[in-house]
Amino acid sequence: MADRQFALINHAHYPISNAERDQGLTPVDLSYDYGHILRWGKNTTPGTTDMSTALQNAVLSLDKTYGGVVTVPAGRYLAGDILVDKDVFTNGGVWFELDPRAVIDIKPAATYGIKFQGTSTSSLLQLIGVRGGRLVGTEDGANYGIWLENCGNWWVENTSLQQFFSSPRATSAGLYTQYAIYGTVVNPNIQTCDFGMNFENDSGNTKRQTAVNIFGGNVQTCLRALRVDDCIDVNAYGTSFENSSIGVLYDYTRTTGTNNASCNLSGCYFERNGRHVQITEHGTGISRGINIGDGNFFENVAATYASTDAFEDANSGEYKLDIDGSYHNISWNYWSTAANTADILIQSGATGNYIGPQGRATGDVSVTDNGTGTYNDKVPITGENDITINGKFRHADELRLSNNIKMRGMNNAGTNWRDLMHITTSDRVTVGNTVTDSQIYSSAQPRWYDGSNTEWMTSSDGDTGGSASAGAGNQYVEVNINGTVYKVLHDGTV
Repeated sequence: MADRQFALINHAHYPISNAERDQGLTPVDLSYDYGHILRWGKNTTPGTTDMSTALQNAVLSLDKTYGGVVTVPAGRYLAGDILVDKDVFTNGGVWFELDPRAVIDIKPAATYGIKFQGTSTSSLLQLIGVRGGRLVGTEDGANYGIWLENCGNWWVENTSLQQFFSSPRATSAGLYTQYAIYGTVVNPNIQTCDFGMNFENDSGNTKRQTAVNIFGGNVQTCLRALRVDDCIDVNAYGTSFENSSIGVLYDYTRTTGTNNASCNLSGCYFERNGRHVQITEHGTGISRGINIGDGNFFENVAATYASTDAFEDANSGEYKLDIDGSYHNISWNYWSTAANTADILIQSGATGNYIGPQGRATGDVSVTDNGTGTYNDKVPITGENDITINGKFRHADELRLSNNIKMRGMNNAGTNWRDLMHITTSDRVTVGNTVTDSQIYSSAQPRWYDGSNTEWMTSSDGDTGGSASAGAGNQYVEVNINGTVYKVLHDGTV
């Protein structure tokens, strides 16, 4: 405080602070405030003069207990490998304030632009971040624009990260984290990276992210625009993912440990990716509980780059969503133009997933279902009109409709669709099979028909089929009307 009062009296003269004396640092220009990059070096040739030492000294000159602000004004600067370490800042509190017109070109041979580093997962560097400006790498240059490791309570806000990529594609990333928890990314602009944002666990499964939220912004022209590697509660809201091999990749790669879980995409925009969203399951654990819903917009998919070091994967442009793992929820999205093969591919190992109501201007959402225990609803939402469900009756949630619902199932051989049941003025509808023992509740007596003849359902409480039976003919719909339960097989048998 005494240093600052002295500076004000002497008209923008900022004498050497105690923190600078403790570090043995001598500023170059005392007319600049503490933490200002130009206090520590002259940017003689913008974009060419190496300002790494000046920027690092600006960090080290801050208070070791309470941190402070590193200021980078408008201009172009060459720098790299700037480290903020908990061994120096015991309580953290260091953040970079870059003028929106400030550009930091990462110097050749640097590993990263800026790194925040805690001691361990139990000794975090906290209350840190970067706001504004642009960090620019080069092909086969620095691996990471911003790197956070063993950090908590961090943010990256209104910052551009560009050109962190390698040839062939590897692991360079605009924003890279390992155990960086309770983080916020606001309005990022990330382009041309192997990974736009890479939240990555380590091989020992000890640096797992949790509670990271992304708000708005754009990530494009990447091998993976957003990669979530074995994390919990990593969410994106209103973010645009475009022109990348994969827009969002939930990548379970561990053979031990835990899994991706409880992540959410909401109100995001996807266009011209090879695949918009992919959920993988490579290890012995399970990717589970990914929510893809609440107003995401899925435009067309495409193989956007074709060259020897291309960003896209093989078979890109076939599916918008590629789903493995269990207990994912895909609902309330808008689908624009159709995919080449299908909108959604469910892998053979997927179990217990829910595909709920979907919206598209015309036509149903197409699903290729190779999974087990997956309920495909595939309902185009068109207000209070009649709705047809074309799907395999497995698990389901509720459908609340004011008018009619018609359900279809496979014949006994599992080869041809046939109309199964028509329910009028439905209140709550849940469909299932002999495993789930789900029920349909109807406020009016349902009818079943075979496509040409319609009859009222006859009274019966017979248990046809049986859990030991196999094949599509074993699946049934259970109807509870005023306490009487009816079981209807795919062929209409009660």
